[in-house]
Amino acid sequence: MLHMRKWVGVGGALAGAAAIVAGAVGAHVVPLEPGSALARRYDTAVTYLLIHALVVTLGHWCRPRHPRVWDAARLAMLLGAMLFSGGLLAAVVTGWRVPFIPAGGMCLIAGWLLAAMAVARSTEGGWTATDEEKT
Repeated sequence: MLHMRKWVGVGGALAGAAAIVAGAVGAHVVPLEPGSALARRYDTAVTYLLIHALVVTLGHWCRPRHPRVWDAARLAMLLGAMLFSGGLLAAVVTGWRVPFIPAGGMCLIAGWLLAAMAVARSTEGGWTATDEEKT
């Protein structure tokens, strides 16, 4: 069975794929007026999703010396990207008011604060190899 760290990494990779699909759907399917407020929201959702997908996925290989805090940061970022970006995309496409978008933003902020804490708590200030690289 995969460790939680790997599941979070897989989730990040899937979020990256979702960002690409959402970008393509926004460009070719959803009728958005270029430069409109809805188009900007859609672009923001795709951008945030892609950035956090990269951080979460690549974070599997480069972790600070306190992996539990770093893994919690990656999990918060993944959850935040799903709630924030997913909520924004749903709101733009359906026109519904999606109440969990702010919670997603708070998760993203918490993820970055946890990442800062993980780096600050590193006794040597560096990064360590993953368990797979140690063997």
